[in-house]
Amino acid sequence: MICDSMRVTVSIAKARTRVGTRAARSKVQLTVFALLGACSHEKDAPSNPPPAQDVPVPSRARPAAKPAPSPTSPPALQAAPDATDLAPPTAPVAAIEVVVPDSLEFRPLPAQWWKRKRSLCTGKIEHVSVEPRGETDFARAVVCRVKGQPHGPTTAFDATDRVIEESWAVHGETHGLVRTYYKEMLETQEVFQHGERHGPSKEFNVFAQDPATVMESGVWVKGTKHGRWREGSQDGLAFEGFFDAGVPEGRWVGWNTNNGKALVELGYRRGLLHGQARVWRRVDATALAIGEFDDGSGQWRAVYADGETMSQLECEQRTLVGGTWRDPAGAVSFRLRVEERIATLTNAEGRDVPGGNHFGGNSICGDSPLLLLTSGAWFPPTHMDPR
Repeated sequence: MICDSMRVTVSIAKARTRVGTRAARSKVQLTVFALLGACSHEKDAPSNPPPAQDVPVPSRARPAAKPAPSPTSPPALQAAPDATDLAPPTAPVAAIEVVVPDSLEFRPLPAQWWKRKRSLCTGKIEHVSVEPRGETDFARAVVCRVKGQPHGPTTAFDATDRVIEESWAVHGETHGLVRTYYKEMLETQEVFQHGERHGPSKEFNVFAQDPATVMESGVWVKGTKHGRWREGSQDGLAFEGFFDAGVPEGRWVGWNTNNGKALVELGYRRGLLHGQARVWRRVDATALAIGEFDDGSGQWRAVYADGETMSQLECEQRTLVGGTWRDPAGAVSFRLRVEERIATLTNAEGRDVPGGNHFGGNSICGDSPLLLLTSGAWFPPTHMDPR
């Protein structure tokens, strides 16, 4: 347990969902500033996310694409095209220049920096430890402090004494290059300036055959994503598009890196679904849904493999406000209605089905292509019917 004389705060890294199996992996990862600030009894530094600039996506991005189809033609219910047949992402997002200093804090830390004759620490080197919960959880850290605050480099280790994070702090704020590792493989690399993300960022798929595969990349600007980004998942989903001050803007496309087939083709305006949209099944590349939206308001129509309607789902802003699901024979099996923010789900007999408010359908109306693609709201909610 943590010693009484200090408070150690460990941030929980986002749960990474394996979309194909719906299994989730959560990894406890040290956020250097949080650890150090807690041990010094100083006020935690802000950790709000930053924007990014319009920079090129890494070389693993999709190959050059063909021109987009006419925006006036309705989306077609057809099998997924190759990702190269989709027009590339576009958006009227102004580039923002981000300058990364060339000082020591923004360079990779040398191994065992605390043992060097010419120390990188201008203050006191401290060793901090806690009782780890698992093999890859934070167990100890070597911290440089000045006047009780983190000031200089920090290296954190897991229970097996493998490095899990390297970072810098200046007067208690995370400032410099921050790298995290999973079983000695580089997992993330980010730039912090004055306590917030501000600079290029990369996340690697450490579970891929090649652990150096870039899964996510882009640039943060003062805590929010801005400009062109690539996002993805550990099991081969990839998405490209633009952010404008933290919200998606313009054309976004997604594809399956395992077979090169398209997965989504979406449009956003100020973070809201806008224009025509298409979604394909990941398993067999058949059509899953088409939609038409105007600043977040519109309807999705999802289909079975034979093209017959499976569900019709109504969105307002980022919220699912109504829906109808049909069985393969075309008969209505479930209905969803939302009145004054209260959701009611009924079955074919008109009886209420428990759990309407926990249905979780908002992801298909939201601003995350990954959550939209993997939402269960497309399909009849038979798991909620007690019959």
